[in-house]
Amino acid sequence: MYIPTQFQVTDLDEIHRFIEDYGFGMILSDSLTGTHLPFILDKNEGEFGTLYGHFARANPHWKVLAEKTALIVFQGPHAYISPTWYQSTPNVPTWNYTAVHAYGNVTVLPETDVVEVMEKTVKYYEPAVWRDQSVMPDSYREKLQKAIVVCKITLTKLEAQYKLGQHKKANDQQGVASSLSQQTDVDPMSLYQFMQKKQLGIGK
Repeated sequence: MYIPTQFQVTDLDEIHRFIEDYGFGMILSDSLTGTHLPFILDKNEGEFGTLYGHFARANPHWKVLAEKTALIVFQGPHAYISPTWYQSTPNVPTWNYTAVHAYGNVTVLPETDVVEVMEKTVKYYEPAVWRDQSVMPDSYREKLQKAIVVCKITLTKLEAQYKLGQHKKANDQQGVASSLSQQTDVDPMSLYQFMQKKQLGIGK
Protein backbone atom coordinates (compact mmCIF):
# COMPACT_ATOMS: atom_id res chain seq x y z
CA MET A 1 0.00 0.00 0.00
CA TYR A 2 1.34 3.42 -0.93
CA ILE A 3 1.50 5.48 2.29
CA PRO A 4 2.74 9.08 2.37
CA THR A 5 4.74 9.66 5.55
CA GLN A 6 2.23 12.05 7.10
CA PHE A 7 -0.53 9.43 6.94
CA GLN A 8 1.48 6.44 8.12
CA VAL A 9 0.55 4.65 11.35
CA THR A 10 3.33 2.56 12.89
CA ASP A 11 2.28 2.01 16.50
CA LEU A 12 1.51 -1.71 16.83
CA ASP A 13 -1.01 -1.26 19.63
CA GLU A 14 -2.91 1.31 17.55
CA ILE A 15 -2.97 -0.99 14.52
CA HIS A 16 -4.20 -3.87 16.67
CA ARG A 17 -7.01 -1.68 18.06
CA PHE A 18 -8.02 -0.78 14.49
CA ILE A 19 -8.21 -4.45 13.49
CA GLU A 20 -10.27 -5.24 16.59
CA ASP A 21 -12.65 -2.35 15.86
CA TYR A 22 -12.99 -3.05 12.12
CA GLY A 23 -12.50 -6.81 12.06
CA PHE A 24 -14.58 -7.57 8.97
CA GLY A 25 -11.86 -7.84 6.35
CA MET A 26 -11.18 -9.19 2.89
CA ILE A 27 -8.58 -11.92 2.48
CA LEU A 28 -6.85 -11.99 -0.90
CA SER A 29 -4.73 -14.70 -2.50
CA ASP A 30 -2.25 -14.50 -5.36
CA SER A 31 -4.98 -15.95 -7.57
CA LEU A 32 -6.68 -12.53 -7.25
CA THR A 33 -9.56 -14.09 -5.38
CA GLY A 34 -11.04 -12.34 -2.36
CA THR A 35 -13.30 -13.52 0.44
CA HIS A 36 -14.98 -11.23 2.98
CA LEU A 37 -14.75 -12.61 6.52
CA PRO A 38 -14.90 -11.57 10.17
CA PHE A 39 -11.51 -12.04 11.84
CA ILE A 40 -10.51 -12.41 15.47
CA LEU A 41 -7.09 -11.08 16.46
CA ASP A 42 -4.84 -12.69 19.05
CA LYS A 43 -2.39 -9.82 19.48
CA ASN A 44 -0.16 -11.79 21.86
CA GLU A 45 0.51 -14.64 19.46
CA GLY A 46 3.51 -13.99 17.23
CA GLU A 47 5.54 -10.86 16.57
CA PHE A 48 2.70 -8.99 14.86
CA GLY A 49 -0.25 -11.00 16.14
CA THR A 50 -2.32 -13.81 14.65
CA LEU A 51 -5.70 -13.68 12.94
CA TYR A 52 -8.33 -16.41 13.12
CA GLY A 53 -11.16 -16.78 10.64
CA HIS A 54 -13.52 -19.27 9.08
CA PHE A 55 -14.66 -20.15 5.57
CA ALA A 56 -17.70 -21.97 4.30
CA ARG A 57 -16.36 -25.41 3.41
CA ALA A 58 -18.07 -25.02 0.01
CA ASN A 59 -15.88 -21.97 -0.75
CA PRO A 60 -12.84 -23.27 -2.68
CA HIS A 61 -10.78 -20.23 -1.73
CA TRP A 62 -9.55 -21.81 1.52
CA LYS A 63 -7.87 -24.57 -0.50
CA VAL A 64 -6.00 -21.97 -2.59
CA LEU A 65 -4.84 -20.15 0.54
CA ALA A 66 -3.64 -23.16 2.51
CA GLU A 67 0.05 -22.83 3.41
CA LYS A 68 0.34 -19.64 1.34
CA THR A 69 0.91 -15.95 2.09
CA ALA A 70 -2.22 -13.79 2.02
CA LEU A 71 -3.19 -10.14 2.28
CA ILE A 72 -6.07 -9.15 4.54
CA VAL A 73 -7.51 -5.67 4.03
CA PHE A 74 -9.36 -3.95 6.88
CA GLN A 75 -11.29 -0.82 5.89
CA GLY A 76 -12.25 1.76 8.50
CA PRO A 77 -14.24 5.01 8.20
CA HIS A 78 -14.00 6.87 4.89
CA ALA A 79 -15.84 9.63 3.07
CA TYR A 80 -15.80 12.05 0.15
CA ILE A 81 -14.19 15.43 0.90
CA SER A 82 -15.44 18.44 -1.05
CA PRO A 83 -12.94 21.15 -2.07
CA THR A 84 -15.52 23.71 -0.90
CA TRP A 85 -14.95 22.63 2.69
CA TYR A 86 -11.45 24.12 2.82
CA GLN A 87 -10.79 27.69 3.84
CA SER A 88 -7.98 28.11 1.30
CA THR A 89 -7.99 27.68 -2.48
CA PRO A 90 -7.40 26.04 -4.86
CA ASN A 91 -8.21 22.46 -3.82
CA VAL A 92 -9.54 19.32 -5.48
CA PRO A 93 -12.17 16.76 -4.46
CA THR A 94 -10.62 13.87 -2.57
CA TRP A 95 -11.46 10.86 -0.41
CA ASN A 96 -10.26 10.54 3.16
CA TYR A 97 -10.00 7.04 4.56
CA THR A 98 -8.49 4.67 7.08
CA ALA A 99 -7.13 1.22 6.28
CA VAL A 100 -4.85 -1.56 7.47
CA HIS A 101 -3.16 -4.13 5.24
CA ALA A 102 -2.14 -7.28 7.10
CA TYR A 103 0.15 -9.86 5.52
CA GLY A 104 0.61 -13.36 6.87
CA ASN A 105 1.00 -17.08 6.40
CA VAL A 106 -2.22 -19.10 6.26
CA THR A 107 -2.63 -22.39 8.09
CA VAL A 108 -5.82 -24.41 7.72
CA LEU A 109 -6.62 -25.84 11.15
CA PRO A 110 -7.92 -29.34 11.87
CA GLU A 111 -11.62 -29.98 12.37
CA THR A 112 -11.00 -30.37 16.10
CA ASP A 113 -10.29 -26.62 16.27
CA VAL A 114 -13.57 -25.53 14.65
CA VAL A 115 -15.51 -25.24 17.92
CA GLU A 116 -12.81 -23.17 19.64
CA VAL A 117 -12.45 -20.68 16.77
CA MET A 118 -16.19 -20.32 16.28
CA GLU A 119 -16.74 -19.88 20.02
CA LYS A 120 -14.16 -17.09 20.16
CA THR A 121 -15.74 -15.40 17.14
CA VAL A 122 -19.32 -15.52 18.40
CA LYS A 123 -18.36 -14.53 21.95
CA TYR A 124 -16.42 -11.52 20.67
CA TYR A 125 -19.46 -10.06 18.92
CA GLU A 126 -22.33 -11.34 21.08
CA PRO A 127 -21.29 -13.48 24.06
CA ALA A 128 -24.79 -14.47 25.17
CA VAL A 129 -25.69 -16.17 21.88
CA TRP A 130 -23.13 -18.98 22.05
CA ARG A 131 -24.94 -20.88 24.82
CA ASP A 132 -28.46 -19.64 24.16
CA GLN A 133 -30.31 -22.83 23.24
CA SER A 134 -33.36 -20.89 22.08
CA VAL A 135 -31.27 -19.11 19.45
CA MET A 136 -28.64 -21.69 18.56
CA PRO A 137 -29.34 -25.19 19.90
CA ASP A 138 -26.40 -27.59 20.25
CA SER A 139 -27.73 -29.85 17.49
CA TYR A 140 -28.02 -26.93 15.07
CA ARG A 141 -24.60 -25.57 15.96
CA GLU A 142 -22.97 -28.98 15.53
CA LYS A 143 -24.55 -29.32 12.09
CA LEU A 144 -23.25 -25.93 10.98
CA GLN A 145 -19.75 -26.66 12.27
CA LYS A 146 -19.40 -29.48 9.76
CA ALA A 147 -19.84 -26.92 6.95
CA ILE A 148 -17.02 -24.68 8.21
CA VAL A 149 -13.26 -24.60 7.75
CA VAL A 150 -11.18 -22.56 10.21
CA CYS A 151 -7.76 -21.08 9.64
CA LYS A 152 -5.16 -18.91 11.28
CA ILE A 153 -2.95 -16.29 9.67
CA THR A 154 0.36 -15.71 11.38
CA LEU A 155 1.04 -12.05 10.63
CA THR A 156 4.42 -11.11 9.15
CA LYS A 157 3.83 -7.45 8.21
CA LEU A 158 1.34 -4.69 8.96
CA GLU A 159 0.75 -1.48 7.01
CA ALA A 160 -1.62 1.20 8.23
CA GLN A 161 -2.79 4.52 6.89
CA TYR A 162 -5.05 7.24 8.29
CA LYS A 163 -5.51 9.72 5.43
CA LEU A 164 -7.33 12.50 7.26
CA GLY A 165 -5.92 15.70 5.82
CA GLN A 166 -3.07 15.98 8.34
CA HIS A 167 -0.97 17.73 5.67
CA LYS A 168 -3.47 20.58 5.38
CA LYS A 169 -3.41 23.87 7.29
CA ALA A 170 -5.23 23.92 10.63
CA ASN A 171 -8.10 26.09 9.33
CA ASP A 172 -8.57 23.77 6.34
CA GLN A 173 -8.66 20.74 8.65
CA GLN A 174 -11.23 22.48 10.82
CA GLY A 175 -13.34 23.30 7.76
CA VAL A 176 -13.40 19.65 6.72
CA ALA A 177 -14.18 18.44 10.23
CA SER A 178 -17.00 20.98 10.61
CA SER A 179 -18.53 20.01 7.27
CA LEU A 180 -18.29 16.28 8.03
CA SER A 181 -20.04 16.84 11.37
CA GLN A 182 -23.00 18.39 9.56
CA GLN A 183 -23.54 15.46 7.20
CA THR A 184 -26.36 13.00 7.83
CA ASP A 185 -25.01 9.98 5.93
CA VAL A 186 -23.32 7.20 7.89
CA ASP A 187 -19.91 7.35 6.18
CA PRO A 188 -19.05 11.02 6.79
CA MET A 189 -20.41 10.87 10.33
CA SER A 190 -18.30 7.78 11.08
CA LEU A 191 -15.22 9.47 9.67
CA TYR A 192 -15.83 12.60 11.74
CA GLN A 193 -16.25 10.53 14.91
CA PHE A 194 -13.02 8.66 14.15
CA MET A 195 -11.16 11.95 13.64
CA GLN A 196 -12.50 13.29 16.93
CA LYS A 197 -11.53 10.13 18.78
CA LYS A 198 -8.01 10.05 17.36
CA GLN A 199 -7.52 13.83 17.40
CA LEU A 200 -6.29 13.69 13.81
CA GLY A 201 -7.14 15.90 10.86
CA ILE A 202 -9.20 18.33 12.91
CA GLY A 203 -6.78 21.25 13.21
CA LYS A 204 -5.24 22.69 16.35
